[in-house]
Amino acid sequence: MGRQSRFISVFRVIYLGSFLLGMVMLLVAGLFGPRPAQASPAAQANSFVYVAPFKLAITPISAQYYERIIRAAEQDGAAAVVFEIDTPG
Repeated sequence: MGRQSRFISVFRVIYLGSFLLGMVMLLVAGLFGPRPAQASPAAQANSFVYVAPFKLAITPISAQYYERIIRAAEQDGAAAVVFEIDTPG
């Protein structure tokens, strides 16, 4: 029975050590993880987002639609383009 209790003691130490290491890793990731980008107030006032709905099946011809929308957004100075895709299937 002494051998089994030693095994349980070692297992308990390893388990608690891995638990503590995991908690430390979560804390570090929370502190130094990625932060959301924030635009300056001047950039927010002058920016807009293109929203392009697409409700057909996606085919090779669809690429022309996407290219046209992206080109128009770049020419108009849009901050981003959002494609709302609602395709069958």
